[in-house]
Amino acid sequence: DLDLLITRYSAHPTAAEAVPPIRPSLQRLVSRASSNTIFLRGSLVAALGPFDERLGLGTSCSGGEDTDYALRASGIARSVALIDAPLVGHRDPNPALRGRYYPGSLAAIAKHAAASPTAIPWLVRKIAVGAWLTLTRKLAPADYFRALGSAFTIGATARRD
Repeated sequence: DLDLLITRYSAHPTAAEAVPPIRPSLQRLVSRASSNTIFLRGSLVAALGPFDERLGLGTSCSGGEDTDYALRASGIARSVALIDAPLVGHRDPNPALRGRYYPGSLAAIAKHAAASPTAIPWLVRKIAVGAWLTLTRKLAPADYFRALGSAFTIGATARRD
């Protein structure tokens, strides 16, 4: 019955039976959605269209395409659920990569906040996370400011679309 299901991943996945599906908050959706943990109904994929080519590896944002896709999907899906357990086998999450993927996730949230004002607090939170990553030297200051510029450019473009 689901249009969109999100799970977690781990090098040691578990069975789904022990964890009931829940309706995810925006924060959980953003923090859990990954290209390998998003499951979509075919009709929803057809309605969504392609990934945003301004996001992802090989772009100035270095990611965020999966976050953007999950946010877009949750906006039009009839039913969304999160099983907050590692159901997908994949290398364990690496906190050291947060700085690398920060620009993309910031851009995806900025794009969503431009279309949905309810996401503005999450955008402010994400900007604060970037400042913290910068202060703790997990993100270079130049990369932080470049990420802010890209995010607001993409967000401004989303307002016009």
